[in-house]
Amino acid sequence: MPKDALPHRRDFLTYATIGTAAVGLGAVVHGLGAATFARRLEPEAISIDLNGVAEGTAITVKFKGKPWVIRHRTAKEIAEIDDTNLGNLPDPLAQNANLEKQAPATDLNRRATADGRFTVMSQNCTHLGCVVLIGQGDFNGYFCPCHGGHFDTSGRVRKGPPPNNLPIPAFEITESGVLTIFPSSYIASKRFSDLIYR
Repeated sequence: MPKDALPHRRDFLTYATIGTAAVGLGAVVHGLGAATFARRLEPEAISIDLNGVAEGTAITVKFKGKPWVIRHRTAKEIAEIDDTNLGNLPDPLAQNANLEKQAPATDLNRRATADGRFTVMSQNCTHLGCVVLIGQGDFNGYFCPCHGGHFDTSGRVRKGPPPNNLPIPAFEITESGVLTIFPSSYIASKRFSDLIYR
């Protein structure tokens, strides 16, 4: 082999390595750009017309990668939940993004509408994040099939390992019954009593 063949081979390996690194860096930058673009396409809020949710049913919507359940409770469910002794609740706080952190977990503080017919909350269990089943469990509210957490129709933990009630997102409801869910960073500019319609 000629003596000058080795430097040429080294040059080739150097250029090939630089080229591969450049392509890899380009792919990473492109991937980051695509992720940023995808984030920009995510809605800053999601709106649902409650008039389309029949009494005794619930719907789940995906927002910011998480499932949120909107439930239209029956008069019987509302009457049963109003009789709850707050002293028996494992989590005494409302966990409502529209209220101060120390607000008590009364059903009134967890409703989406003042009459109690509608609720909106996370469908992820507060124990390890499993998706809870709607209308299941000992309290006909929500049941976590992963580790046996039981929640009432207000989304308050009643039994099992979950440490907290199902969180309620920042939201607003128009008088015509359109509910809008906002990101957790959203700070409601109105009092909670103004966010819910009668």
